[in-house]
Amino acid sequence: MSPSPDVETVPGASWWPGNKWPPVHPAVTWTPMPQATNFMPPGPGAPKGTYFPQRAWAPEYWASVILAEAVSVKDINGDPEWKNRPTGMAPKPVGPAPQSEFQELIDLIPYRPSVMAEAMAQKDSILQYFSGILSFDRRSHPATIHLCVAALRVASFAAMYWKAEHDRARPSRIAPELMPPIDPPGHASYPSGHATQAYLLARVLKDVMPTAIVPSAGEAGGALYLMAQRIGRNREVLGVHYPSDTAAGKALATHIADKILPNCPKMQDLVTAAKLEWEPRT
Repeated sequence: MSPSPDVETVPGASWWPGNKWPPVHPAVTWTPMPQATNFMPPGPGAPKGTYFPQRAWAPEYWASVILAEAVSVKDINGDPEWKNRPTGMAPKPVGPAPQSEFQELIDLIPYRPSVMAEAMAQKDSILQYFSGILSFDRRSHPATIHLCVAALRVASFAAMYWKAEHDRARPSRIAPELMPPIDPPGHASYPSGHATQAYLLARVLKDVMPTAIVPSAGEAGGALYLMAQRIGRNREVLGVHYPSDTAAGKALATHIADKILPNCPKMQDLVTAAKLEWEPRT
């Protein structure tokens, strides 16, 4: 930083002396920033001020730390858990969808105008859709944002693995008459990545939010699951996914939530911190 002019001129002159940065002034002292809060506890034995606080991590980078944990989780045989086929996912190869699913996508075309704005918002940011409805952001609920971004990263990783395994063509490649209003994403169709991410977000948010905030937060009728359902369904309305893609995404999200995330210590630390952010204040 270059010297900045002082606010007062040199006595008897019309010019200002330069202030260097950091300022040299007897009244100015520099102390380390506070390091420990509920969201950023110090590491074991870490000297004060010598570590990078978790709260200062950008959520997208901390998500990569969580992903490293997730891919390290082993099953009872010592194999990577994320490679185990989720219950409810079709065996490989899945192949094209049955004709009934194609017909359903064609019948959904008239609904596109009414869902287009919502579907486009969900296309670019699933988290924005959830956080907008539930009114939280990084300033108000930082641990919750870190938790959600980590869940999205793990879900995307797992979805891409299974997409490559099944290699199912997008609906419009088989039925060009669907004419999706957006360019189909440049990866395979099964399972739906949006559905995987949305249902996993619903699950992790359900685990940290009191029922007073999200009533009936169970599988059948919870508002969070209905949001996830809308996201998956809107991808079908756009013509870029089959209903069976969505169902497989939901199955994959359940597998991640049940088998992988509980065995990620840093993810569970986020769950604990996020729960505190949603406790009623008196």
